[in-house]
Amino acid sequence: MRIFYGIHLKSSRLSTAFDIVRFISESDSIRFSHITMRGPYSKPLNKAALENLNNSYQRDWTVRLDGAGSFMTERQNTVLVRVDLLQLKDLVYKPDYADGIPHITLYDGTDRIFAEKLISLLYKYDFHEYVEVNQLQRLSAKAPTGGNFSILYNEFHQKYVEYIGDLPDTKSLKQMSVQEKMAIIQKVLDDNFSRISDKLIRYNLDDRQAEFRFDDE
Repeated sequence: MRIFYGIHLKSSRLSTAFDIVRFISESDSIRFSHITMRGPYSKPLNKAALENLNNSYQRDWTVRLDGAGSFMTERQNTVLVRVDLLQLKDLVYKPDYADGIPHITLYDGTDRIFAEKLISLLYKYDFHEYVEVNQLQRLSAKAPTGGNFSILYNEFHQKYVEYIGDLPDTKSLKQMSVQEKMAIIQKVLDDNFSRISDKLIRYNLDDRQAEFRFDDE
């Protein structure tokens, strides 16, 4: 058994958005958005060891979302949001991936075309944001959804129905085209993140306004 420990975002808004994107992208299984910090272990950490890691000294349990990214190889199609761990860097213990980048996975599957379209869409949004996280806890295994189900948790269910107009259902998602899935994911992103192009326009307007104020003076 391979056991991992990680942290979850305290923001229900962001967690729900990422969970919906991942479920739309990989409807055969569900795993709540998280940042893997430690593992694999062959057996669980005892309570004292986990408490020592979490409380060894005063930390600011905050991370910074640091933009979209991907791991693309011949056999891997992983799309993610990078994370700067800030004061939590020393808690990382991942001997199998010593040089790995802390991240939240949004897609990890076999469809290269889907992965490329998803990362292209993500690159249009600004994911730079400070977010509080909880302390280290054991991560649940990636579990198959098995078919139809209604509620993963309240925010997920409510927002999913709002975006898609139907209950969470693996069968209906499998019938969607890549374009249809991307359109829904875009709605989720538009509702929770700023487009980079919008920010650039805002910055340009602010610069021009500053010039006008300077000229007036």
